[in-house]
Amino acid sequence: MPLVETPVAIQVIPAQVLADQQTVNPVDALTNVSGVAATNDVCGTSDSFSIRGFDAMSPLYQDGMRLDEYSTSGFPQVLANVEEIQVVKGAASVLDGQAEPGGLVEIVTKKPHANRFAR
Repeated sequence: MPLVETPVAIQVIPAQVLADQQTVNPVDALTNVSGVAATNDVCGTSDSFSIRGFDAMSPLYQDGMRLDEYSTSGFPQVLANVEEIQVVKGAASVLDGQAEPGGLVEIVTKKPHANRFAR
């Protein structure tokens, strides 16, 4: 479904913007999104931010799977193979599972190609 036809507020950060800004973690990439602010976790080691005022501990999803401080062992995500980052804002984010009502972040990784290619 095209993003224009979805009934929720979604903001997309494409791979070209991530490459232009040379971002290496989601917290730096999310400075482009309104309503998202980086927060400090206990040790400063994981991705921690608030969306629309709701402080959430790593409301990250990667290709549809929730990543939290237990599955990632508190380490920040690296954006080396990321195609785009989608931010779902508002209460519609709770439809995807255990998320804060402020929103969630979906990291979409690059998919393998059927044919071999080289640059």
